Amino acid sequence: MAAPIAMNTESFLFSIVDEVQRKQRDSGFSGLTPREQVFYLVWALEAEVNNGGFDQFLLNSAGDYTSESVDALRQIGAIRMASLVQQAIEVFLPAAPSRSWSERQTQVLALTESQAACLQRLDNEFYTYPEDLSQLLASFMQEHDANAA
Repeated sequence: MAAPIAMNTESFLFSIVDEVQRKQRDSGFSGLTPREQVFYLVWALEAEVNNGGFDQFLLNSAGDYTSESVDALRQIGAIRMASLVQQAIEVFLPAAPSRSWSERQTQVLALTESQAACLQRLDNEFYTYPEDLSQLLASFMQEHDANAA
């Protein structure tokens, strides 16, 4: 079991974000460690959805890793949030949101009114925060400390 986080949760997460984002810009997503990938995916998803809903998440580069974001949420224990993202993916069935940014743009812009309403409903559910993403992410990062053997 990990020791308690010394500083508050938000401060702890902000102490990590700049380094992970810099490393991702310099080396790409594949240049991140598995621990950093989970952090990056959860952080980017939350930022994008909070800033403009699942539409924005999917329209921006964070949407390149939609299915990986579901896995990252599950890894930190955010099962209900993972379900919301999975439901957002299912709005696109029979296909999934493309990994290609330009193809995904076309997919999102072609959503029917019913599909867009479904994403809006999922946005609203996300905004209720059925799970504390910050605390779950901080606990995950601490438990998977880069210095741990």
